[in-house]
Amino acid sequence: MPSVFELPEIIHLLTKYLYMDDLYNCVQVSRSLHTAFIPFLWDEFMLMPTADIQDNLSAIKTHAHHIRRLIFGVTLPTEYYTLQFVNLQRLEFARNDYIDNRYREEPTEQHFQDQIQIVQSNPTVETLVLNDVYPEPSRGFWNMIIKEWKVLYMLMIRRGSFHGLPLPTMEAFWEACARFKVLEFVDTSLPLTTIPVDFKFPHVKTLMMWFLPNEENIDQHTAACGSLNQLELAMKCPTLKALYWHTLKGMTAPVREFQQALLNETWPRLDTLHLSGSSKMTDEYEEPLLTSVVYLLPTLKEWKILQCRIEPLSLSRVLDRHFTTIETLHLALAVGMTGAMVHEVMARCPGLKRFEARYILAEDICHPSSRPWVCDRLEHLSVFIAKPEGSPEGCDRMIFERLSRLSRLSQLSLGGIFRLERPEAEILGRAAQGWSVDLTLNSGLGLLSSFTRLQRFEFKGTQQPNVRVKEVEWMVEHWKRRPLTVVGMFSKNEEQQNEMSKFLRDRGIICIC
Repeated sequence: MPSVFELPEIIHLLTKYLYMDDLYNCVQVSRSLHTAFIPFLWDEFMLMPTADIQDNLSAIKTHAHHIRRLIFGVTLPTEYYTLQFVNLQRLEFARNDYIDNRYREEPTEQHFQDQIQIVQSNPTVETLVLNDVYPEPSRGFWNMIIKEWKVLYMLMIRRGSFHGLPLPTMEAFWEACARFKVLEFVDTSLPLTTIPVDFKFPHVKTLMMWFLPNEENIDQHTAACGSLNQLELAMKCPTLKALYWHTLKGMTAPVREFQQALLNETWPRLDTLHLSGSSKMTDEYEEPLLTSVVYLLPTLKEWKILQCRIEPLSLSRVLDRHFTTIETLHLALAVGMTGAMVHEVMARCPGLKRFEARYILAEDICHPSSRPWVCDRLEHLSVFIAKPEGSPEGCDRMIFERLSRLSRLSQLSLGGIFRLERPEAEILGRAAQGWSVDLTLNSGLGLLSSFTRLQRFEFKGTQQPNVRVKEVEWMVEHWKRRPLTVVGMFSKNEEQQNEMSKFLRDRGIICIC
């Protein structure tokens, strides 16, 4: 019979809950522990030009086959760029001072040649990350990726500037981009007009565009990466399934062009849409973006909006079309989202698995005419349940009864909201200070014994003046899935809070106050 350390599933599970220092100690205890855990110690490795880097070369060569994720400084000695990592899956280049500001050496032409060498020597890489790398890689670098790397998954570029590069370099860059399945550009200035007119990105399934320029660069960045050009980049991805788009602050989104692209069936597989960053997405058009664009999606599984306004009629229209397919909704930062709209989502979307919203009023749940929730597949719920003055008597128990039917929940967050618009503050009244459902057994907490899968429970920012040790004991007894994390303050009394936190920690529950 094999020992526990010969079962890879068990070893992998153990490493998820051991700190790095614990792993270092384990490998020094015995040969079996060394054999079991040494691959996890070397799974991710960072190579930076430190004083002792030459002393590490022998150890790196010995354990190179364990390294799957490698962070590479851009000014290392040449011999490091010739190393082969036969199982390498993720390669990340970073400016030295991006990792450690003590090392500010600028790259030379030799370093660019060395980068091409490591690309050639490691054809198993699937994910490439460029973190604040300047100057950007050469034409030869991208051509070598096209030639040598066989399975390309993700290209991530953060804080890059590709303006001023020769056209052949940009052509090689776009050709390489077309081979990846996921493209992510964060705070990156791209001359999108250098993409050939008829060029396509046939393999790109996910496109993330997070353009976050500094205020002093906004004019230059806007001219180079206008939202219309960003949309045209997305339109060159015919197999796109997920679009994450953060537009520039104050820039008008090209609603009509976006709408026309959907009418033309540009993305027949698009089912995930994240939009953020521009308040002008709806203000300047008679028909809101959320109606004219989201409504026209062929299928909607995941939808997230930040800093964009949503109106009740717009939401209702989207639900009319997509209520059967929606699985994930992130609406916590949507402007104008009310408690009644939150309730409508939960009463209409039977396939919903993850839902994040700002708040729902106790009255929305407890009113006699309140519709039942149909989202019994929900696994993650984050919403502040607000109890303003005048909330119905006995509403806590009615709320717990509603929640108890969501028996598949693994994460439940009832935490307070901390950024309120003026209308919200007026609606919530005292609830704006965190007055929410009372987490006590007398109020109905015991109904949540149906949460057999719960792994994270949050109530941070809520007022809980009545919670005592017996409630904490009940949580330990009935929420048996481990690891379990509890986030929130049980009591403003420091002694009571410490007592209850210690009680949880002594029983293996992570408690975050």
